[in-house]
Amino acid sequence: MTEIERRAPSETTQDRRIRELELKFATHEAVCAERYKGIREDLTSFQKIIAKVGYGLMAGMAAILVKLVFFP
Repeated sequence: MTEIERRAPSETTQDRRIRELELKFATHEAVCAERYKGIREDLTSFQKIIAKVGYGLMAGMAAILVKLVFFP
């Protein structure tokens, strides 16, 4: 048996293992993409909530300033 013939089964095993790892990686990548999408949606809604709170605080401060300036 030549050196190449002895290595051939090992290479097919390696090729099979590489295909398995590529499949696992593709699955992992898809799962992470879904998680990332959910995180982005949560952050977007959180940003909207924070903006509303900020606008409310500014409106409250403006109301206090108007009262202090025009109605002492």
